[in-house]
Amino acid sequence: MSRSSVQHFSPSQSVTHLAIRHEVECAGFDVEILRNFLWLVNAHDQLIAFPFLCQNLTEILSVSTKEWGVTLNDFCFHEDTFRLLDWVVTETPNFLHPWDLCLLERPSIHQTTR
Repeated sequence: MSRSSVQHFSPSQSVTHLAIRHEVECAGFDVEILRNFLWLVNAHDQLIAFPFLCQNLTEILSVSTKEWGVTLNDFCFHEDTFRLLDWVVTETPNFLHPWDLCLLERPSIHQTTR
């Protein structure tokens, strides 16, 4: 069995992590919210499918908070998490891999009809 030639980097050395942290800071967000979230979801060092994950989580949290009458704090998320996740979905085309673009263009399956 041969070793894979793919190299993975820690978040502190990942070019993609460093770039998105810089962009998040420039956009006026608290970088610690992003860093904590990246750690919580064990984000890939190249952030593969990260915008898709953010989109799905936003939909899940949005429905959950409305249905259960709770806040993001009840899920142990900072109150700016929704805004940050929305920003990731809409403002990070430079970090997307081609398959991420396809995933984001799919219609949502979590639409409620109430």
